[in-house]
Amino acid sequence: MSPIYEVPAYEPYEPPAYEPYEVPSYENSYFIEGQRIRHTIQTSICTSIWVGTYSKNGVLYKGKIVSLHEFAKSHRRNIIDWKECEVDGWKECEYEVDGRWMSTDTNYTF
Repeated sequence: MSPIYEVPAYEPYEPPAYEPYEVPSYENSYFIEGQRIRHTIQTSICTSIWVGTYSKNGVLYKGKIVSLHEFAKSHRRNIIDWKECEVDGWKECEYEVDGRWMSTDTNYTF
């Protein structure tokens, strides 16, 4: 005779109750205060690296706080001398975690 197993009653799935929350700013939730941020430009002549520090209002570099986008754009303008240039700070910058540089574009790790 085969054993008889007791099967628990089926209970329909109920999703957890929705609790509204304040969505943090993407930039502010990505970094921590004092974390190092860098932007690198490599040309045929040289490699230039700017390293700033994250502040709750942006990236602090040479006494000025700017957005990640402006940090990358200022560096590019300074090195390549472009008046207008397309820059995406999220794709071009990196941040330091435990001595390793990680891309702010979450698809890559350096």
